[in-house]
Amino acid sequence: MKRHLKLLVLFILPSLFFMGLYGCDGCTPGGPSSVSSGRIVFASGRDTDGDLEIYIMNPDGTNLIKVTDNTDPDYYPSFSKDGTRIVFVSARDGNPEKIYVMNADGTNQTRITDEQDWDYHPNFSPDGKKIVFQSRRDGDDEIYLLDTTVISHPQLSKLTDNLASDRFPSFSPDGSKIIFVSDRDGNDEIYTMNVNGTGQTRLTSNFYSDWMPRYSPDGAKIVFSSKRGGDDSEKIYIMNADGSNPARLTSGSGQDWYPCFSPDGTKIVFSSNRSGNWEIYVMNVDGSNLTKITDHTSADNYPFWGQ
Repeated sequence: MKRHLKLLVLFILPSLFFMGLYGCDGCTPGGPSSVSSGRIVFASGRDTDGDLEIYIMNPDGTNLIKVTDNTDPDYYPSFSKDGTRIVFVSARDGNPEKIYVMNADGTNQTRITDEQDWDYHPNFSPDGKKIVFQSRRDGDDEIYLLDTTVISHPQLSKLTDNLASDRFPSFSPDGSKIIFVSDRDGNDEIYTMNVNGTGQTRLTSNFYSDWMPRYSPDGAKIVFSSKRGGDDSEKIYIMNADGSNPARLTSGSGQDWYPCFSPDGTKIVFSSNRSGNWEIYVMNVDGSNLTKITDHTSADNYPFWGQ
C-alpha cells in the first residue's frame, strides 16, 4: 500500500505538469468568481520527503496549511461537521494503515484503531460521536462503526458481513443512514443501510462501477464517481437520494473522483488527473464553472469540503 501511494505522488513527469498550467478540459481560467465558505482538507505529496501529508486550504485554493508532518503517508482526511476535528488514515508507527483523529489545526493526533490489517475511508457522524470506516480486519472489506463517545474505550460494531467487498462508507446528514459501495451483486454499486446495519438497499444497478458516494447537505442528492456511459475513466455524476435521475457532471480526458459537496450544497469538490497531474477542482452542482484550485507537480488528492 505504501509503495502504491509513493508512486501516486511521483508518477507524473515535469512535462505533464506544464500541460496542467496551459491546458485543462472545460476549466475556467484563474480562481472562481465566487466560492462557498468552509475549508477543503486533502492529501498531497508536495512535502519535501515526497510522502502524503494532510493540508487545509480555502475553497479558492488560498491559505494553504500543512497539518501533518511525518515520514509515512497520511491520507483519506475528512472533517467533523463542526470543522473542529479531522479523521484520517496513516501508516505511521510501523503498522498497516490505521485511523487517527486530530484537531483541525493538526494538534492532538491520536490513533483510534489498532488491528493488524488495513482500516481506511473514515468519516464522522454528524454529531461527531461515531466514525464509520472500511476495514479488512476480517479478511475482506467490510463496514464498521466506531463509537468514540468515550475515547479511551471506543465501541466497535461490524455493520456488513459477507464475502463481497463493502467500501467507501459515509453518513447521511441526519445520521440515520450510511451510504456505501458493494460488489455483492457482481458489480460495484451504491447501497444504503440504517446506522445499525439493517435495511441494506441497493440504489444503483448498471454494468459499470459506481464509486465514492456522498450525500448532499440536505440529504436530497448523492454525488459519486462512475465509468457508466462506457468511459475509460471515472466521471462525476449526481442523482437523487433514492438512486433516480442520474446525471453526468464532468467530461473530457482523465479520471475524476472523490467528489464531495460544499457545506451549503451549491458546489462540488473533486480530484482529477485531467491536466496530466492529480489536482483539486471545484464546480457548481450542475457541472458549470469548473475551476482548478491546486497546481503542483506532486499529486493532490482525496478532498473533503467541511466547515
